[in-house]
Amino acid sequence: MEKHVTPMKRKCILKLWIIHILAGIAISSMAAFVIFTFTNTFDNAILSSLELKNGTSVFTWWERPPVRPIYKIRIFNYSNVEDFQSGKDSKLRVEEVGPYVYRETLSRVNVKLHENGTASYQEKRSFQWEGGSSDDEKIEIPNIMLLTTLAFTRDKSYLAQLSVTTLLSSLRVKTFNSLTVRDFLWGYDDEIYNMVKHIITLQYGSALEKFGLLATKTGVSKDRITIDTGSKGDLRNLGVYQRFNGMKSRPIWGDEKCDRIEGTDGSMFPPQLVKDRNATLQIYVKDMCRAIPLKLHGHGNALGIPTLRYKLPADVFTSSDTKDSCFCTKISKDEEASSAKKCPPRLGIPIGGWSRFQINIEVRKAIGVPFIGKLKDGTILPLMWMEVGIDEMPEQLLSLLQHAYFTARVVEGILQWGSLICLFLSLTTILIMLQKKKAQQQPLHRLQRNVSGQDRLLG
Repeated sequence: MEKHVTPMKRKCILKLWIIHILAGIAISSMAAFVIFTFTNTFDNAILSSLELKNGTSVFTWWERPPVRPIYKIRIFNYSNVEDFQSGKDSKLRVEEVGPYVYRETLSRVNVKLHENGTASYQEKRSFQWEGGSSDDEKIEIPNIMLLTTLAFTRDKSYLAQLSVTTLLSSLRVKTFNSLTVRDFLWGYDDEIYNMVKHIITLQYGSALEKFGLLATKTGVSKDRITIDTGSKGDLRNLGVYQRFNGMKSRPIWGDEKCDRIEGTDGSMFPPQLVKDRNATLQIYVKDMCRAIPLKLHGHGNALGIPTLRYKLPADVFTSSDTKDSCFCTKISKDEEASSAKKCPPRLGIPIGGWSRFQINIEVRKAIGVPFIGKLKDGTILPLMWMEVGIDEMPEQLLSLLQHAYFTARVVEGILQWGSLICLFLSLTTILIMLQKKKAQQQPLHRLQRNVSGQDRLLG
């Protein structure tokens, strides 16, 4: 009798072990499905590679970005200056010339990594003419240094205004300058600037050799920026400015909120902010001394990768008693002044988009100072407008970004559906085995009842 029972017991024990193993698989599959579907575990595993750690590819690309933005610059040429000044023409005639196309090369130098999870550095930029109109072309443009000097002396004493008048008369300055595009943008000898250059050096420690509208962008910046590297395992502030020249705010606007330094430089954003569709991205524009907000404005595509499209709010340069009242509101309302960034949904790295903005100068007359001629006080003179954007990307970086988006989505889908299928199969197998066991036990119970009944009758 024992020879027939022992194999049955072994079979039952084996089935019991199989059921336990399947139950373990079911529990593990359920846990995996919950983790990969309802938590950020998978995203965090991918995003951890974005931390700025020395020796990593991400750090190398951040230090010397392989992406080189393109600048398309259009300048406003004043073509009837002589006729306007003589009274022959009642209005200035302004013509848009260009574009003059330049390619930017950026590197971050004098980098120091700190124990508190931040990095400080300076920016080094250079620009190479790449196409469009020749920057040897001559243009007639307002004398920026003259107009700036007059605006500065407007609220000074009469004695100060008289001194400025005497000084400017000795220099024989003109209201408009005839310059090449290259000199206007990147630097030219200006008599007024040469006189105040030593004052700038005393106040700020250094001064550019020549004055140019974009001259401050070239070379090594004197500003030292400190950002969060995300190296403490917290990517919520990755790339966010922590200090600017050692300060958390800049005494510009006379208001604590408007003086605050916040946002990134626009080359990266915290990934968690990009995931939050209601979040506002902030770019700190140091030349404007303020942060510029970007709001989600739908979806797009860049370089074959689906993206989220962020744009400047329509009221970004307007103010009221309750909003941005401390900022200067004399900003061009030109329809072409806009900014857009395109970021993959999973990453905070812009891979497309253009920023468009215009630079103007306002005529501000000082009562005791001439030199303005027929220009009216308060006149806004346009100088230039430009587009800055990404039109190409190195193949290696593009391949990595495509891998980070498409491959990651496939892997995540496999993990989610794979865990769900494993859960379904393991539970189904357990139910089938239990049903079979129940079906096998029923004849045995009936046989046992019959045998016991016969024993009672015989007794």
